[in-house]
Amino acid sequence: GVMNIAKAMAANPVKPKRSVVFALWTGEEKGLLGSRYYTLNPTFPMDKTIGYLNYDMISRPYDATTIARSLQRYNVKGAEDLVKKIRAPWFATVNLTEGTPFADIVREMNAYVGLDLAMNFNALGVGSGGSDHASFAGVKKPFVYYMAAMTSDYHQPSDSVEKVSGELTAKISQHGYLTMFKFADQ
Repeated sequence: GVMNIAKAMAANPVKPKRSVVFALWTGEEKGLLGSRYYTLNPTFPMDKTIGYLNYDMISRPYDATTIARSLQRYNVKGAEDLVKKIRAPWFATVNLTEGTPFADIVREMNAYVGLDLAMNFNALGVGSGGSDHASFAGVKKPFVYYMAAMTSDYHQPSDSVEKVSGELTAKISQHGYLTMFKFADQ
């Protein structure tokens, strides 16, 4: 997804008002080593960093069972009825910082992409979970964090490439690009 956005940004002759830094981290599973190091030793000054876009596991689509489990985890009222309305191949969760333009932009850009999004809001400085957005939340940078299905193949050799949905990866990448571009252009 990051490479998709970087390629699209390079190909677009129109650039946002602000600079965009592209980075791929290492050591997430060992304690967010790469992203935490960057926030403490940034290449681009953190006081000029206005936001962070994070992708984690954006290539595997949900199925109805996985969606139901996810909605129960978020304590969504009426989850059973809601699951029937969600298009599983286009479902993704988005965690983001409330009180920032990210929420409005995420909703607006989805009109162009057409994902079924479950949005979970966090206060500034709060980023739960073991993904790299938590390092940026820890230094009070607003974030938007996309994730598709958490499957039973998680961290297993059975998580093979033929299970990837190129269409879902493309849609989430498109959504992230549009969101990032508009956020950086304000």
